[in-house]
Amino acid sequence: MNRYVIKLSYDGTYYSGWQSQPNASTVQSVLEEKLTFKLGHHIALTGCGRTDAGVHARNYVAHFDTKVNIDPQEFLFLINKMLPWDIVIHEIFLVDLDFHARFSPIEREYKYYVGSQKDVWNRNYKFYVYGIMDLDAMNKACKYLIGEQDFACFCRSGSNQHTTICNVSQAHWELIGDTYVFTIVANRFLRNMVRAVVGTLLAVGQEKMHFSEMQGILDSKNRSMAKKSAPAKGLFLNRIQYDLDCLNNS
Repeated sequence: MNRYVIKLSYDGTYYSGWQSQPNASTVQSVLEEKLTFKLGHHIALTGCGRTDAGVHARNYVAHFDTKVNIDPQEFLFLINKMLPWDIVIHEIFLVDLDFHARFSPIEREYKYYVGSQKDVWNRNYKFYVYGIMDLDAMNKACKYLIGEQDFACFCRSGSNQHTTICNVSQAHWELIGDTYVFTIVANRFLRNMVRAVVGTLLAVGQEKMHFSEMQGILDSKNRSMAKKSAPAKGLFLNRIQYDLDCLNNS
């Protein structure tokens, strides 16, 4: 049995997220259908994590097992011809059987884009917010997110999480042109966590709450204390980092 990793990007606008679900078009279900057809037997993909409906990915990682020996260059050309315009596989390579796309990452990076001006061409990839935001206050609020702590207040209600402890190593905003860009890096994320964090930080930027209130929200461990989640369309899974020792792509 061979285990292969695929690295891909997708525009999540027209998908109900990554994970397969009944009566819905998802990135996983589309990929599995095309891979199964190409390789001649059922392919079950394991992804590096869930993304919600409308969320995008620049660098997504998944693995699958097959007895077929794949020629990477030929495979990429043929499978990408079969895929819709909004999904592309960049790489495929063989890995050790103990590699796991979901459990092997050591950190994940998300970016969220907020436009300060309406942008007709990027309306599916930015959340438009009217007015100038207080970037300094938002970055002061970000400091409360750093470190290993309980992020239950930013977890979707009813989520079946075995733990709500995450270790956030980076969280910051920057203004690039007319776009506010939020970057957050952690060892793991809870369901809806990044969008809930962004929604709360935007409230700080719009002076609807003081940056120091972030500590009380975290201490509460109560989702109702944080602000409304930001829309999915501005969120991108930007990077997945693995320990190089677990990747055999030489």
